[in-house]
Amino acid sequence: MKYKQGFTLIELLIVIAIIGLLATMAIASLQNSREKAKLARCKADFKQILTAIELKRDQVNNTLLNVTGSGCSDCSCRPFNEANLSTAACINRMTTTFQNLGFTGLLKDPWNHTYLIDENEGEGGSCVYHDSLCSYNSPCGCVAVPFFACQGF
Repeated sequence: MKYKQGFTLIELLIVIAIIGLLATMAIASLQNSREKAKLARCKADFKQILTAIELKRDQVNNTLLNVTGSGCSDCSCRPFNEANLSTAACINRMTTTFQNLGFTGLLKDPWNHTYLIDENEGEGGSCVYHDSLCSYNSPCGCVAVPFFACQGF
């Protein structure tokens, strides 16, 4: 008796289903890895920007407010939403702020939003509020910039 060589339709469908299931699992895992990588990059960017802030403040021996030339760099981006973050006023102000800190231009997070800086130390002659560095609408959130002139607060 002669047998046909090859696979049956059922065998082929089972193999295709298994390959599809494995591909789905791989894609889900890859997406999770991308988000983790974005978060890691954002945290590294925060660290780099905070280091630049500290170096520049030490270099000029003054608060961030006096380094950037603005008491509220992110005020031109408020209220925070996609439309306001894309305005020329917001982009120009934040570009100038980052240039004053020694960067070549505007810095954006992995989600393509502008990093935001708000200079608060010494505002109104008080040591109540920290300067802040934020990543709009991302898992990174905001970090407080350590005080410069208001040591011990």
